[in-house]
Amino acid sequence: MNAGSYTVGIAGDYATWAEAFAALSSPLVGNVIFTQISSFTMAGAATISVAAMAGFTVTCTSNTHPYGDPTKGWVTTLNSQISCFLDTAGFGGTSVGTFEIKNLNINRTAKTTFLPYYHFYCASTSSNTYKIHDNIFRDNITALGSTTGNIINGGAGGTNIIWQVYNNYFFDSVIACSIARASSASYVENCTAYVATYGASTTGFQSGTYGTFRQCVSFNFGTCYSSTIARSNCASSDTTGAPAALQSLTAATQLQSVDTTKSNFYDILPTGKLWQYLNTATYLSGHTTDIRQRRIPNNRGYHSIGASTAWANQAILTD
Repeated sequence: MNAGSYTVGIAGDYATWAEAFAALSSPLVGNVIFTQISSFTMAGAATISVAAMAGFTVTCTSNTHPYGDPTKGWVTTLNSQISCFLDTAGFGGTSVGTFEIKNLNINRTAKTTFLPYYHFYCASTSSNTYKIHDNIFRDNITALGSTTGNIINGGAGGTNIIWQVYNNYFFDSVIACSIARASSASYVENCTAYVATYGASTTGFQSGTYGTFRQCVSFNFGTCYSSTIARSNCASSDTTGAPAALQSLTAATQLQSVDTTKSNFYDILPTGKLWQYLNTATYLSGHTTDIRQRRIPNNRGYHSIGASTAWANQAILTD
């Protein structure tokens, strides 16, 4: 495949992500952009196995961004237990590059009971950078009766991989984002998770001792954050949030809706602590707006918690 831009979907250059990735050349000869132009269903994994990234970037995006609204944008329906995006060990094996997933709306409709069961799974050990931002990921495991379900899993990757994960909505999974092996330069920031009601087995965000989680929020009925995560300004529905002022919160008092058929899904409530939380925040380079395209921080200097943030010109309450 030559460098350039290609379309994915009905009447596109490729029908699905799987077909698009299968056409990638190795080594890459330049940057490649895949743009989704329609909704479609995938019955298996889109496997990336490029042996040499050669310093280039592969980008997956959409020409109709959902901007945090699950009723908008093209949808990738994952009608399979298999991963949607599966990065194999060969990806970037001899030279490194960047893989970016942004502005997508991915919805699983198949019951998951065994591995692999991710939306994105990384098995590469090369020093690639993974930028995953401004997406809506839905696992729907409660309605489906699934017994497993992770959304992002970097557990098999190497400790030299750099993750840049921000502005994502994670809905109804067992684990929203797990990065067990990664570079210490990895960051997960401003993400919102609502995981399933499977008791202590569920975890919003988990990691080994790699990377930092900041300005994230997890509502669930298990553990919001594993105890080893380095985290700051992270909110929770249990006592794993940090600082204590962001602990023991509820989705009902912090989010406008957890209904994926509503346009205000996961949007932030102006009466809650997530919205009005004034803090000194640091963001990844290029992270200048939230998932709904509001600039961060807003014009009063507020750094909110989660993927949707405070908007400008709105009265701000005090704690």
